[in-house]
Amino acid sequence: MNTKILTIALPVIAALALGVGLTAAAPAEAVSDSPCEFRFHLGGAYLKDGAVLGGGYVDCKTAGSTPVQFKTLLELRHKAKGSGWATRTVAESEQIPGPVLNIATWAPCEPGGWEIRVTMWDTRRYTPEGAEKTKKYSDTSASMITNC
Repeated sequence: MNTKILTIALPVIAALALGVGLTAAAPAEAVSDSPCEFRFHLGGAYLKDGAVLGGGYVDCKTAGSTPVQFKTLLELRHKAKGSGWATRTVAESEQIPGPVLNIATWAPCEPGGWEIRVTMWDTRRYTPEGAEKTKKYSDTSASMITNC
């Protein structure tokens, strides 16, 4: 009898001591202001074989629902000394992440700064009647400076 009490009581005591609740947890919320998130590969633009590459992936695993329409625009941007940012190459996709979408682009290396800018349009059906709402959101990677 005492061993039965211990086998039931010890896990409960351990859970309480570790601060683990015994009730059902609420569903996790997405961290960003949108249902899908973008993660830059290696944190931003990087060099490989005389080229500057930029890419990443759209992750909709935490979204809770699948978009009915989705568009991703990825820009590889360059900044020469004394000038502003200029887009060198673009990659676009209208593929709906299922649940992840990889996207990348590249350009021949030029001395200066490089960054990646991503813009996404996420359309979802929010009501049983079929009303749709599109969210647009953007992010820019950390900059990289190179002499090639």
